[in-house]
Amino acid sequence: MPGASALDNREILPPGTVLDGSYRIKGVVGSGGFGITYEADEINLGTVVAVKEYYPLDFGERAGTMSVRPKSDRHVRTFDWGRSSFIREARTLARFDHPSIVNVSRVFEANSTAYMVMRFERGRSFEAWLRELGRLPTQEELDRIVAPLLEALQTLHAADFLHRDIAPDNIIVRADGTPVLLDFGAARRAVAEMSQVFTGIVKAGYSPHEQYSSDGRLQGPWSDLYALGGTLYRAVSGHPPEEATMRFDEDRMPPAVEVGRGHYRPGFLAAIDMCLRVRHSQRPRSVAQLRPMLLEGEEQKVPSLSRIVDALKAPKISQLRPPPTVAHTASRAAAGLARHWPTILGGLLAILGGLYGGYYYTRMQPTEPSAGDAERRAKETQELARRQAEQETERKRKDAEAAASRKAATNAERRRKEEETAKQDAEKRRKDADEAAKRQASVDAENRRKADLARKKADDDAAARSKTAQGHLEQGRSYASSGDHTRAIAELDEAIRLDPKLVAAYWQRGIAYANKGDHTRAIADYEQALVLDPQSTDAYYGRGFSNAMKGDYDRAIADFDEAIRLNPKLAGAYWQRGVAYTKKGDQTRAIADYDEAIRLDPKLARAYLNRGNAYEFLDDYDRAIADYDEAIRLQPQLSDAYYARGFSYWMKGDFARAVTDYDEAIRLNPKAAAVYWRRGSVYAMRGDYTRAIADYDEAIRLNPQFAAAYWQRGVSYANKGEPARAINDYNDAIRLDPNLARAYWDRGNAFATRGDHARAIEDFDRAIRLEPKLAGAYYSRGVSYARRGNRARALEDFRKTLELDPNHAQARRELQSSTAR
Repeated sequence: MPGASALDNREILPPGTVLDGSYRIKGVVGSGGFGITYEADEINLGTVVAVKEYYPLDFGERAGTMSVRPKSDRHVRTFDWGRSSFIREARTLARFDHPSIVNVSRVFEANSTAYMVMRFERGRSFEAWLRELGRLPTQEELDRIVAPLLEALQTLHAADFLHRDIAPDNIIVRADGTPVLLDFGAARRAVAEMSQVFTGIVKAGYSPHEQYSSDGRLQGPWSDLYALGGTLYRAVSGHPPEEATMRFDEDRMPPAVEVGRGHYRPGFLAAIDMCLRVRHSQRPRSVAQLRPMLLEGEEQKVPSLSRIVDALKAPKISQLRPPPTVAHTASRAAAGLARHWPTILGGLLAILGGLYGGYYYTRMQPTEPSAGDAERRAKETQELARRQAEQETERKRKDAEAAASRKAATNAERRRKEEETAKQDAEKRRKDADEAAKRQASVDAENRRKADLARKKADDDAAARSKTAQGHLEQGRSYASSGDHTRAIAELDEAIRLDPKLVAAYWQRGIAYANKGDHTRAIADYEQALVLDPQSTDAYYGRGFSNAMKGDYDRAIADFDEAIRLNPKLAGAYWQRGVAYTKKGDQTRAIADYDEAIRLDPKLARAYLNRGNAYEFLDDYDRAIADYDEAIRLQPQLSDAYYARGFSYWMKGDFARAVTDYDEAIRLNPKAAAVYWRRGSVYAMRGDYTRAIADYDEAIRLNPQFAAAYWQRGVSYANKGEPARAINDYNDAIRLDPNLARAYWDRGNAFATRGDHARAIEDFDRAIRLEPKLAGAYYSRGVSYARRGNRARALEDFRKTLELDPNHAQARRELQSSTAR
């Protein structure tokens, strides 16, 4: 067996694993898209075997166990279908007893998958064998490999079975030089036809064109012969053939008869080229038809006329299985054949006469021509070609001279007539031009008079439109200042219609769109404003704000940079750039920008609010509270400042002040769902689960998609001893946010409280997968494993808990109690 390639991320069975009580795994020897092959000891007989495990890379997984399972529910049907096809392929291969077909001795199911037991073949892949030669193989070396492979393929095809994946890496060359075919592709083909994904079943350079199609009826023995031809092309040329799909419209690949000339039999090379025909109808149809072309021993035999006729009858795909017989159609066809038989027979004999005669002449030469004869013939051929080339050159020269003479005479006559006509035309044009000039002078004078009038009217109209557009612009600004952005946009639309170059109308409409949450349209308006005026500070500022709202903070910062360059005293640009830096996690730069914004505009309340947020991110809650105090002093109705200050008080452990601030934030903005959620969390931390649940209810009423509110309400229900309601809330939280790890953890705890440790462990697994450093989830899972009697897994989880949280007292007690026992 060839050495294993670098494995993908699939989990392999560890050495020492025993399968079906009979096979002990020693290590991996190979892997592919649909399985992993192991070297194993046959325990009862003391022999070495190869065991291939059905383990599809694209839709199978082994999650910490020996079992292989589908990656998701949508893969179940494809996984099961592939496993059944894998088993059928193994049973089919087991029927063959040929030294060049891998021997399958057994197939069995275990670990939710299937295994195929094969003879362990020692040797190198054909590809490795070619590379190790360090030269092209000789004709004799290839003949020793090709002959057994042809016998093996004939055996497979006689049983209506195709290999589908012949390539240099799927042929083993044993130490004695004999080949064996491995890694059949029937199961992969079955899965591909079901899933309509064919990338895993074709091999560039070796798979024929028809194997890229979902219609399996196009394939037959000729498909395997294409792959065999590609494999031999690799051997005689030193590189793989081009992919069949690249050769279909225009085949630029050098044929084997060229790349291998002088090193191999011409018939052998021609046979490779026939196998590599892109259209399957032009290839040999069977091994029996191909063998005389490839092998020296067969070439010396003169085939009978009937064999040549059979070779020419390339069977269609449908002929692999006999079609139903219709008596009426058959009789009618027979009658037609009888009427036209003399003509058909004459034509066939003429064709076969030429083919057979040529074949007989070629094959009946008793010996190769001598070196002298070959040299003489080559010289004669060269001389004949030279004379023919000289004659052709002379003929072309005379033809060119005659053509040039005729063309010169024709051109001279044409020029004479053109000159005569030109003189007449010139005189006529001169007279016409004089008359036209007089008329045009009169027309031009009238046009200038009309143009002057039109220009004056256009200027008057433009001035009137501009004045009207300005009126719509001012009305739009008025609507926007009152919060009616829909009517503002309508007024600004009209302003732009009247004056498409009114820059202020574009950026003002962009602000209106931004206030409606349509930042895509807002950005389009800001960009049009910048096209008209690249120095528009307002357009850069507005576009920066909308980019930030769309989460594109780098572009937002670039826009604010430009706005500040154009107007270094624009406090709002520093403030908004600080917000973008905060979103990017760069609190140092954010605070510097907030400082500058406050220096330029000490009454900018939201700059204090956002600087407080930045200090809060740095855990500097005292400075954060000081900034929130100033924001509230400047703008007492700023509900966000109360909300933010409440959070800082909460983080300092001052729950009473936190609740007071949340109360005020709710009074100022009763529809702020997040404030109810935060206040509920404070109540929950104080143990007042009833008031906490009431706040979570209101948060969910205001925002039914608030996953964290469902989760926290579930925690409160659990703490009140109502696990059923808690589980319902956890279910809703997970439905709204499938990545909320702590909801899985808390739902697992609820299941564990009810004694359902199996479902609890499933939830702990998901929580750990989403948040691998969640120490509490490991501890909870360890407790559930312990309750189920799996003390080893429990201790493993307790150790992981302490690794993540060395101060976790409960995990430490569990480990100490286990040690004491």
